[in-house]
Amino acid sequence: MLKISVKTSNDWFAGYDGEVQITLFNTVQIQSTLTLSNSLTHSDPFERGNIDVFMVDGADFFSTITSVLIHKEQSFVDDWWKIDWVQIYDDSRKTTYVFDFHGTAVSEWAS
Repeated sequence: MLKISVKTSNDWFAGYDGEVQITLFNTVQIQSTLTLSNSLTHSDPFERGNIDVFMVDGADFFSTITSVLIHKEQSFVDDWWKIDWVQIYDDSRKTTYVFDFHGTAVSEWAS
């Protein structure tokens, strides 16, 4: 089980209303793409200033998570979701990984 936390920037218009996926990469380049839905902390996830937490199954084969890639739906509106950081807690290994995005604007993906 993975606990994935995503911090949306507190900048004006930093929020996002569409579907989000995260691709996880490990030391042997095995990857897994997971959909982030049903935030445990907010009924409307990825809004300005929020930290959204998701519990995700299905990524048990990972050793060390080395990088992440964030995907969002392409939008016809000029919405640039901004991420401050992503934190992943791997319950099976009792390990936390933190990836800083420093307010990166996500057009369709960010890493």
